[in-house]
Amino acid sequence: MSRRQALARPSPGADNILRESGLFDPDWYRLRVGAGDRMDGDPLDSFLTVGWRLGRDPGPGFDSLAYLAAYGDVTASGKPALEHFLTFGRGEGRSPDPWSEEPLARARAETDILRARLNAIGQLSALDGLANLAREAEGDEAALAARELGLWHLRQWRKTGAETEAQSALDWARFGMREARDRQLYRRILTFFLVASRAAGQAEPQPAQIAEWDAEGLLTADVCLALAGFGAASQDRLTWINRALAANGLPDVALLDDASGKPPYDRLCGATHPDPISSGPLVSVIIAAWQAEATLGTALRAISEQSWRNLEILVVDDASTDATLAIAQDAARTDSRIRVIAQDRNQGAYVARNRALGEARGAFVTLQDSDDWCHPERIARQVAVMRQSPGAIACTAQHVRIEPDLCLTRLSPEAHFITDNTASILFRRAPVVERLGCWDEVRVGADNELIRRMRRVFGATAVENDVTSLLSLTRDRPGSAVRSRALGIDGYVTGARLAYLEAQQHHHATAADAALRYRPGQSRPFPAPRIMLSRDVDSLSLSLVIAADFRRETRLTELCHALLSAACGPVGLVPLARLDPPRRIAPKIMFCRSLRARLDGKQVIQLSAGEQAHAPLLLLPDPEALEDLPHSYPGLNVRKVRILVSSPPMVTLTPSGRRLSRYNPAQCEAAAQALSGGRDPKWWSVSCGLRTALSKAGATRLMRRPFSTARLKRLLR
Repeated sequence: MSRRQALARPSPGADNILRESGLFDPDWYRLRVGAGDRMDGDPLDSFLTVGWRLGRDPGPGFDSLAYLAAYGDVTASGKPALEHFLTFGRGEGRSPDPWSEEPLARARAETDILRARLNAIGQLSALDGLANLAREAEGDEAALAARELGLWHLRQWRKTGAETEAQSALDWARFGMREARDRQLYRRILTFFLVASRAAGQAEPQPAQIAEWDAEGLLTADVCLALAGFGAASQDRLTWINRALAANGLPDVALLDDASGKPPYDRLCGATHPDPISSGPLVSVIIAAWQAEATLGTALRAISEQSWRNLEILVVDDASTDATLAIAQDAARTDSRIRVIAQDRNQGAYVARNRALGEARGAFVTLQDSDDWCHPERIARQVAVMRQSPGAIACTAQHVRIEPDLCLTRLSPEAHFITDNTASILFRRAPVVERLGCWDEVRVGADNELIRRMRRVFGATAVENDVTSLLSLTRDRPGSAVRSRALGIDGYVTGARLAYLEAQQHHHATAADAALRYRPGQSRPFPAPRIMLSRDVDSLSLSLVIAADFRRETRLTELCHALLSAACGPVGLVPLARLDPPRRIAPKIMFCRSLRARLDGKQVIQLSAGEQAHAPLLLLPDPEALEDLPHSYPGLNVRKVRILVSSPPMVTLTPSGRRLSRYNPAQCEAAAQALSGGRDPKWWSVSCGLRTALSKAGATRLMRRPFSTARLKRLLR
């Protein structure tokens, strides 16, 4: 469904129909209007002038997302959901809230929102929301929430190793299995139930139980991979891994003898030698390596043993200080297909890959990480996909992340082990180099960025995925890029990676095709977090830092634009997220369009967790966004902290007279201290009356003079 359908203005006459429909609930709506929005006078007038444009629902009796999801013809028409219902749908007998008749669909939507808040934004209060949903619902609705809670605790166990987290994951898995009615959902919960069971020290399921699951069709490839963890010996684990490979139509893998003392992962090999394929186009395989002496041999052996023999293997040593270069050179002496390129200084994997891409001669190019092993048929199967799909520009393979002892614990957000592996991309070299140039030269995440550019330039179906089998067994180990604290990714794109994603999406959507062709060493095509550009990043010197919920075009946005224009130097923006509805505002979107356009990485800079910055002033113009901080945020060193307020902490609803809290001053002060590294904030209100209301609500440090936008430059000195 189109976001524009939720954001359109009412057509002439629609407002009158709304007034007469009884769908508008002023108390309900006022409760959902943020402090940064205009609410002067009649709530209905406010909805028609602001709320309609922001995609808000008029009351509890109408749900825009549910309406569009249920009625595909409305989605296709392009007409806003509320307007369609008022002018056509009501007379046609359509439901204003179809999800009230489909509780599972509503539960899925609510669960998706809560898990995005929990995992993408990092708002831990979503745990309570999921727990309440699990306890108050039943059947699949409860099981969905239990799945999210169990997976979250399992991810915490992966980070900390705490037995309590493993036990919590196991408890929620058991709860979910009791409630689940949908077989697919049950299979997914069973997968993480097995991982949590092993993590919590439970015994392997009895053969009779496994046989029962098999008879019921529950032994999917993912469940087999989860059972591998119970194997007492590596060969026992390999038996279950081979069963998963067989389910994907792949020959078995085996282990080399253990005389080398290497872990089982580094002894993986094909159980049989596949028939070599000697004819066919040349494939250039790029391996960027840095400090990889312990793992490069495994990656080189995996590629050298590929059934597709017509290979050019380009190993780029990124100025390693260990034996990486020597290992690559030794391998080149025994395999003439290997060519070694040595960088004179360390610049990162994508700079190294671009160097190799510039020297590649193959009709196709693919990647192999320097610490990973892949199935002997990977390249042959990917080339076959490309030869059978002449319209495709690239394809990817599937993979699992597997630990050195052949156990698997890393699951996707949907509780899968097997996922798409963008690092296995195989593409047609000539058209990609001609139209797109090369990879973006950041530290992580450029494979996905290249794939998005491919789809933007060559078409949405230009990259084939989910058509190849489980072809890569990717090493899962502490210290890898996907498990790093600031730049890691464990199923969800967060922090600096999320900032990079949103910046690239804006660039792809607004740039001409010519601007999507990158060149090695060029200036950045769009801003990226500084920690994605270099390992060594100093604290950034700024004139001002603003932290708020920047997602909506509201009065707060106007204030931010004024602050940016008045600032005497670079300004850092720290995106937060309010807890208030409407829930249809996508929580992953961190900036509204007008503020996104001002983010240039030079004068207006988004700050991400893991980055450091210092400034004379931190402004917090959105107290409601301080109610639930993300669990991680940038390190700020500031001299002063000011909380700007334009609405009182308590409001009175009319005509009911109910008193409702918008924000808690004590909680806001604690959040401000956390963001600023312990600085005590002062409250800066727009009027003396508001200052009095803050004082009565418990605000402790109040500035006497009201805040005024007319004196911004002076105030920011």
